[in-house]
Amino acid sequence: QTFTTANELLDLLIMRFNMPQPKSPSKEQARLFKTEKLIPIHFRVMNVLKNWVEKYYIDFKQDTVLVQRVLDFIDKASVANQVVEKPGSQVKTLIAKKAEVASEETFPFVVLGSLFKKPEDVPPEARYKLTDLDSTVLAEQMTLHSWNIIKNMKARECLGKGWTGPSWRSKAPHIRYSRNQFSNVTRWIQSLLVRSPSVADRLKVTEFFLNVADKLVRLKNYQDSVAIIRAFLQWTDQLEPTFRWLNPKMKTLWTKLSAIGQDPEAAISPMRRVEKPALYLPLYETLFEKMEEIEGTMADVTEKGLINFEKRRAIYDQYVMVKLEHLNSMTFEVEMNGVYSQFMAHSELLSDDELSSSLASLPNDPPEGMEGQGQTGGPGGQGGGGQGEEDLEGRVKTMVLEMLQTDADLQNSLLSLLVSSRTDLLLQAQTDLERFVLLCSSEMQLMHCRSALSSPDALSASLPIVRHAFPSAHHLSLWSPRPLTPSSSSSSSSSSSSSPSPCKCPVCRREFR
Repeated sequence: QTFTTANELLDLLIMRFNMPQPKSPSKEQARLFKTEKLIPIHFRVMNVLKNWVEKYYIDFKQDTVLVQRVLDFIDKASVANQVVEKPGSQVKTLIAKKAEVASEETFPFVVLGSLFKKPEDVPPEARYKLTDLDSTVLAEQMTLHSWNIIKNMKARECLGKGWTGPSWRSKAPHIRYSRNQFSNVTRWIQSLLVRSPSVADRLKVTEFFLNVADKLVRLKNYQDSVAIIRAFLQWTDQLEPTFRWLNPKMKTLWTKLSAIGQDPEAAISPMRRVEKPALYLPLYETLFEKMEEIEGTMADVTEKGLINFEKRRAIYDQYVMVKLEHLNSMTFEVEMNGVYSQFMAHSELLSDDELSSSLASLPNDPPEGMEGQGQTGGPGGQGGGGQGEEDLEGRVKTMVLEMLQTDADLQNSLLSLLVSSRTDLLLQAQTDLERFVLLCSSEMQLMHCRSALSSPDALSASLPIVRHAFPSAHHLSLWSPRPLTPSSSSSSSSSSSSSPSPCKCPVCRREFR
């Protein structure tokens, strides 16, 4: 494909089939020529045709004139030498079967944003909000479409950077689709972010796609997960006011995901699967970039004017890496979801100019009800006086109640607080709590010191927060809330009932209970 054409190759095969015969040979010479030269060469030509049609039918699929030339040649060859009539008929049968299969081929994938024209043209079945989608299903559907794109890719698409020219639809459609999908995922998320009217709305978009990226990593789909991560990494400074309000769990998740986006090869290699076959979609974008580098640095011909097969071998090695990874992923079985596919195909993608102008005017006001926080890089920063402490206590209680209503795992954790009676891990629990206090002294001071710690209700409300910060520390369930008593045993009962119990946490630099 880089140094000849299909019709030129067919011309050479026909010339070889019609090889010149010896002039005025004797009967013995004619017999030897026919049995030792002519018939073997005719069979070889037919075998080349058969392999050509069987393995590279794409040449014939795109060129009906070439198909007719092959059929005409087989008819003439069968007349000239009846020995090749049978292999010739096999080639014709194979062409007919390939043509029938090609007519039934479909493209079981969509490219994100490929069908969007105008908002009013979006069909009703594709008019969904992001909040209507399930992050798990979306991750599975994105993986399915990316997997099917690579599944349909042909080896010839890797040649000559065919995906960059105007005729990419015929030369390298699937590489172009894959690269478009990668860039469109990044653009899609950024378009949704700049169209969010407030930090609170932008926070919902951010948390949703961080969850999607996490599920893609669990599916070992690094192609789409890195595309999502890069959408946020490219706008690190602009999105800082939004990331400031992520909850601790999301911040931990973002730390893990950002490491993958900043150095994909180093982060992905240890996570590759061992079992085979299993789903694994590497970062194909890196392989395609290497192909472009090979095309730009290695010449098509050598200094002596010969075909540079070293270049073809280098490109083929990259193609083998793409296809072998895909062949090891044959067990991925997810049905295409029409609703999600329509939503993805009709998603609006803003242009670079639209993204730039919208990004410059992003509103960064704190989310409603959290205006006094976030001054130290996140929610729950140092407040201003006793009134701020009381407000925080009320917000903590409200937040915990909401968490308990929506998080089944948190409900189970709270139940374990009530039923656990073991004491052998109490010392470790105290150590973890001390570490938590030292890391978040200002937050803990507001939640546990002064009036908060003297109230059993406030102390109970803070426990799920501590538990949420240490999901792996099962021994925290041993810390049962109870009101503190004065440290001095000589205190009168009247004084203990009239004054709040003293705080003994490390923040107040008193004895830790």
